[in-house]
Amino acid sequence: MIKLIAKTSKIFVAITSAFLLLAATVSSTEAISSDGELVRPQQTVTKKQNQTAAPYPSRQSRPLPDTDKGWTIGVFLPISGEYSAIGRRFQRGLTLALKPGITNNNHRWHLAPVDSAKTPPAAAIKQLKEDHATIILGPVQSKLAQSAAEKAIECRLPIILWAPQPQITSLGKNVFQHFLSAANQAREMARFLRQRGEKRVGLLHPDNGFGDDFKAAFNNSCRNGETAIVKTGTYNPHNTDFSSAIENLQDNSSPATDQQIPNYPFTALVIAEFYPRLRLLIPQLTFHGLDRCQIYGTRGGNDSRLENEAGADLEEAIFLDISLNLPKPSPKALNYQNLYLETYQEPASIYDAYAYDTITILNQARELINSGRAATISEALLKLPPLKLVTSITAVSKDGEFSKQLYPIIFKNKKRYSLNEINSGTNSQKQIKTGF
Repeated sequence: MIKLIAKTSKIFVAITSAFLLLAATVSSTEAISSDGELVRPQQTVTKKQNQTAAPYPSRQSRPLPDTDKGWTIGVFLPISGEYSAIGRRFQRGLTLALKPGITNNNHRWHLAPVDSAKTPPAAAIKQLKEDHATIILGPVQSKLAQSAAEKAIECRLPIILWAPQPQITSLGKNVFQHFLSAANQAREMARFLRQRGEKRVGLLHPDNGFGDDFKAAFNNSCRNGETAIVKTGTYNPHNTDFSSAIENLQDNSSPATDQQIPNYPFTALVIAEFYPRLRLLIPQLTFHGLDRCQIYGTRGGNDSRLENEAGADLEEAIFLDISLNLPKPSPKALNYQNLYLETYQEPASIYDAYAYDTITILNQARELINSGRAATISEALLKLPPLKLVTSITAVSKDGEFSKQLYPIIFKNKKRYSLNEINSGTNSQKQIKTGF
């Protein structure tokens, strides 16, 4: 009884102390997070009636620019307005990557920016075509992604979207996406669980765009595989009490051996969530007896603030994240962080790193074109091998999504460590990789 009262007190304090932070986080009807969480009504990518994807432009129909004169990159970013801080991050990443000698940049690129806060997508793409853009980068706002992609198809321009809109690349062969999506995280999670030998897992996720996308991709990745999803709990992301969703994870077919500890039909629980809500959720999991399960989390939960806030409740919990966000980043990521800090006197972020990596991707594509192995930018992008980038090892799929390899990070003694670092130090098991 004392233990139960203590846990009840703990959960009440956690909910009360974090309520204001959560309310501020989710109050916006449309937000862009570092993972592209869509805190808004879900949009569905739709194809117009009788619309067919535009074919690759041929050399005859749309000749490539003269290499000696340089190629123009159309940049469709929020330069002003609500998301201008994010737009500035992307702009700085592009500018840094184009500095001589930074990214082995032997090609001349010219940036042609258009403000997505002031110019509608159709008008912006049309303007950039008139400015002789070879490729479009952006937008970052999900609500602009589909209209921008459709106009780019109409103008026969390849476009790389920095928005997490699901299934956006299905619109056409010239449409690419370079932003960590919920589906990318779900596929990596399923692969990692198989490598860990997890047979029966539960899934807990918010009822919003990110949660729905993760669930769909996770179910698909686990179908006919070694890992079975036996229970799913869904909750309103605006709530602070997640008891109903957690109770839905319980096994009601057999009575609990201890009235205070319910039965759960799985040994591992995957939580697709971000830090502001995760800090509320973790103590409630403990209260309901889920601290006995192995906890796995998505990129948004890998936050250093949880080291002290969650304490023992997160012991041995594992989160998957890009190499840029590892406790000890890769040498490439560390060099980038130092370079960005030296150049702009502020820490690097996932936004500027994505822009920086996109220039590396374009440089590699131009190498394929210059060597005669590809005739167009779109064809070259689809032929790229996996690349070791600042954000992570990145591979393009046949549908045009640039997917990231994710790495396991474990919480131990209120600190975060790379799981591979822990394993190599103890030789307890082989290093675990989720690579392509």
